[in-house]
Amino acid sequence: MGSIRKKILICATVVSMTIAFVAVKNTLFTEAENMQFKKGNLTVTVPKQLVIADVDTYLNIRFQPSVNSAVIGKLKKGDAVKKTDSVGDWTKIDVNGQEGYVYSKYLLSGNATKKYIKKNFKNYDISAIQVMDAFSPIYSDKKAAIDNTACYTMTGAMKKNAKVYFTKSTKKTIVNEYDLVEETAVSVSGLRLRKQPNVDSDIKTVLAKGTIVKRISQTNHKWVKVQVGGKKGYVYGEYLSNILVKVNKSNIKEQLYKDDIVEVVNVEKNWITVKRDGVSCFVKRKTCDVKASNLETEEQTKVSGFMENNVTCLVNRVGKEVTLVDLTDGTKGYIQSSLIEANVVSSNIELDQAIIAKEKKKMEEAKAKVTLNTSNENVSQLRKELVDYALTFVGNPYVWGGTSLTKGADCSGFTQQIFKKYGVTLNRCSYQQAENGTEISFEQLRAGDLLFYFDEELQRIGHVAIYMGDGKIVHAKSKADGITTGSWNYRTPYKAVNVIGD
Repeated sequence: MGSIRKKILICATVVSMTIAFVAVKNTLFTEAENMQFKKGNLTVTVPKQLVIADVDTYLNIRFQPSVNSAVIGKLKKGDAVKKTDSVGDWTKIDVNGQEGYVYSKYLLSGNATKKYIKKNFKNYDISAIQVMDAFSPIYSDKKAAIDNTACYTMTGAMKKNAKVYFTKSTKKTIVNEYDLVEETAVSVSGLRLRKQPNVDSDIKTVLAKGTIVKRISQTNHKWVKVQVGGKKGYVYGEYLSNILVKVNKSNIKEQLYKDDIVEVVNVEKNWITVKRDGVSCFVKRKTCDVKASNLETEEQTKVSGFMENNVTCLVNRVGKEVTLVDLTDGTKGYIQSSLIEANVVSSNIELDQAIIAKEKKKMEEAKAKVTLNTSNENVSQLRKELVDYALTFVGNPYVWGGTSLTKGADCSGFTQQIFKKYGVTLNRCSYQQAENGTEISFEQLRAGDLLFYFDEELQRIGHVAIYMGDGKIVHAKSKADGITTGSWNYRTPYKAVNVIGD
């Protein structure tokens, strides 16, 4: 911690200068190991999943990955959002927990994102986390922060009863460290443990030579009351001797109780080093509330508070050696840049909640539709031939990503190849095929139309089938079922499309 001098004091209260912060777990800085850059002495991480809107005006955020889907928000040039998936030509993004889709060609990602943010650093919200083991001083004066000569104390108050350990382990003994302890042992073979202190008393058990016993009392110069395991009785005293036994050293120094005050030497993620009877030992971090306070007056050191390990703040302004940060209590202060790590956060994007609610309602209503046209009227010869052709491949395998009607196809590969024979060009993926042709109601379905099914996990269309008529479909269903037939509502249909055009 540079030139910081740490002194130890026992204090029952914390001076008013002390600032308490809520610690939060650092989960952001391992996701972008190669996406870092330096701003002065400050290390800034750009999460790998962060993408930037690269447009002159704005980029539409749509409810579904389609140009025909409703616009639920807009990204301005330079806005940063979290990418969660790629869906064909679209990128699925997360905006405050709400999913949306933007056109991928208008996004920067990876190293391009890092370069853009570094160049336009002041335009982005940057959070930071204190990465030192103990406390870092916050200064009200920039020069004082650069000098960083604060002298402070750390005190601890126990939040609950807890043990003090000699090592950073909760084990009761210390491995490979031993003490010699004096014990009482049986010095002869076959020593009788009697119920009463006389030779005529009943024998409770017979003790082997070397058995360790606990002396309870000396009844007279001959008999000694002892305990062996759960049994108590009397043995002849001259057949006992004191020996030194090698035992593992205890790892437990003492027991502390709630509200006990301790001298704190150091603070780490899981352990606190405390001074007890002049010996450095350890208590679990979660059992002790540690505070830091300034030893000198504010006029002398200009220390306004202390930031604990793993506590977050917002970066306000970055200098070469120090960073001005906004603290959780609403105040500002300077901290040595090397004591914190920064992370770029997503831009603040507002979505149209009314449109989102409308689209969700529309989706639910589409799922609830259960009626369809079962009539064979107005079914052209081409439609009948197309369905018959599709049925000739029933029994062939399902292969994800496949487009072979004989060796294996997935759902959209199957429909694409069937319609290709009849001069109808379809896009490759099911959600893309849903944008081909003309959307129709389920009541308008005829043999040869396409039925689409929504995937809750993907949050988009994830399956397509060919309607045969009479409530039946033919489709490449799954790896287990292959190309097969079934009921049109074996799962809730989401959309129907006429791609033939008649």
